[in-house]
Amino acid sequence: MTLPRPVLPVLAIVLLLNGCGGASPLAFGEGTVEVHEANMGPPVPATVLRMLVDEGDEVRAGDTLALLLQRDLDATIALRRAELGSARATLRDLEAGARSQELRRAEADLAVAEAEVVRTTRERDRLQSLAATNATSRQSLDDAVARHDAATARRDAALETLRLLTAGTRPDQIAAARARVAAAEAAVHSALARETDLVLVAPFDGRVLTRMAEPAEVLGAGTPAVTIGEVDRPWVRAWFPTTVIASLTVGDSAVIELPTGPIRARVASISPQAEFTPRVALTEDERADLLFGVKVEPVEEARTLHPGLWVRVRLFVTREGTRP
Repeated sequence: MTLPRPVLPVLAIVLLLNGCGGASPLAFGEGTVEVHEANMGPPVPATVLRMLVDEGDEVRAGDTLALLLQRDLDATIALRRAELGSARATLRDLEAGARSQELRRAEADLAVAEAEVVRTTRERDRLQSLAATNATSRQSLDDAVARHDAATARRDAALETLRLLTAGTRPDQIAAARARVAAAEAAVHSALARETDLVLVAPFDGRVLTRMAEPAEVLGAGTPAVTIGEVDRPWVRAWFPTTVIASLTVGDSAVIELPTGPIRARVASISPQAEFTPRVALTEDERADLLFGVKVEPVEEARTLHPGLWVRVRLFVTREGTRP
């Protein structure tokens, strides 16, 4: 005997119920099929150069979705690389210390300064002897003393310069130069990352759910150009009253009812917060109640669950603590 078509889904549900073992019917609710979605857009303002996918296209993880453009990016990268080159050159000079030519020049300056000290010392001593017999003026002696003091100061400065060159660059100067190099390298990496951000790629296998941008369109930072959905892993968000949630636990069995037949499923999570009944409630009384969202995941292949599809979900509760 051939069964009428309306009887077939009912018969399939009955067979599923028999396969649930220690589970008994609890309640039914309604909700929509959902999938994990990712909105793909640039983290910085950019212009759409090319869109490589359209709505409904299947994509694999790593596939290019769109190419974007920032007109000043090449100049920015060149500037950051030039700054890095300058910082590295400065660090090399500091680490290398003084050159042999600089040391020889410092030694020559010191020799000249020491010779000047010897000359001014002799002149000062000579004038001091003459001043003792009133053979020269006090002004001449004062000028000789001033010249000697100036020559001594120049000698001390030349000696200190030679010591600094011989000792090399101070560790704190080298550390500061290395920090400038690190900052310049980070700036280069940041500029290159902006270049990578201008190529939108699929984060996982899925389907293009929405295409929201066209070539030549300017996108703000964070504005999505494409929405990708992980359609191979659908789930249902159904709504149930408090009386049902009180008897429900994660892992309980469920059935997603479709016109084409039921799909076995399980309770994946239960929302800890109640929400007002959505507009899809069946009666006015139900609209006044608070409902809890229950996430239900298929435990078998579910190619007929398309995002946005409205479905009915029947829940089952375990008997005597047994797991279905």
